[in-house]
Amino acid sequence: LSGAIKEFGGGVVIISHNREFTDTVTVEKWSVNAGVLVVSGNNYTQKNLEKIVMKEEETKIDAFGNVEKVKSTRKLSRKEIKEKQKRRAAAKKRGEEVLVSKHGQIDSDHFLHPKTNKVFKLDHFRQIASDPEDHTVDEEMEELRKVVEKDVEDYVGDRYAEGVLAVYGAQGVITIAIVHNKYSPSNFWNGRWRSVWTLDTATGEVKGSLKCKVHYYEDGNVQLETSKEVEDKLSKSSSEPHKVISKALVDLVSAAEHKYQEALNESYHDLAETTFNGLRRALPYTRTKLDWNKILTYRIGAELAAK
Repeated sequence: LSGAIKEFGGGVVIISHNREFTDTVTVEKWSVNAGVLVVSGNNYTQKNLEKIVMKEEETKIDAFGNVEKVKSTRKLSRKEIKEKQKRRAAAKKRGEEVLVSKHGQIDSDHFLHPKTNKVFKLDHFRQIASDPEDHTVDEEMEELRKVVEKDVEDYVGDRYAEGVLAVYGAQGVITIAIVHNKYSPSNFWNGRWRSVWTLDTATGEVKGSLKCKVHYYEDGNVQLETSKEVEDKLSKSSSEPHKVISKALVDLVSAAEHKYQEALNESYHDLAETTFNGLRRALPYTRTKLDWNKILTYRIGAELAAK
């Protein structure tokens, strides 16, 4: 073993009982019958080796912070382990939800995450993103898309506590998608907000589609589902700096969504004060008002009529 170590110039040969491993330096296979290996004056038993050696399949991280398992016989050095662990921690901190939208759909199972310019495969059953691949961006739109994305992130962070967004840019069109789901099953209600905005950079035309759905089921089963279409135009031309265009667009989105939500609040008040009252009969089936002071008389009369 000492000769083998000298021959490999300090490379570490991973050994175990009657098992074969690939050397990390020469990629040659060695089969040994030993339980102890001496490396740089330190004694490593198989148990100790397992503590400091990690298989590559345990440390591969995708672009979305998910740990992937891949088959590999190569072992990682302690330095590589530390680097992988740092990447794993960083990936977990950066972990974020991604939108599955027709605006970023490549095919039935692959979708674009524009922020990282990655195409990921979606497991529709488990709702897990995996197998990220690089995506070719639209260079003409990418700079504006990034500026708009930053401004929309600030807007969503301020307005939607748990909002998720995506900003796409292709073929002269900027598309903003915002989703905010709020689930409170312990209080018997759930709700979701969805809005999609498109900007035609050539004409300045802006179109928005706003959707809101709320389900309340404690004292009954009540659902509210409403939508609104918006059309407007930016006052800024495409020759303006990207920051100016982006601010004008986000200001328009903010004003329109705020106005829509204010209108919803007013409609809730009208719903209770007028709409529900309008569902009631103005008069009973007899077309006469009921005198509650004579309710007992009415009951006796009904019984006599039945006899």
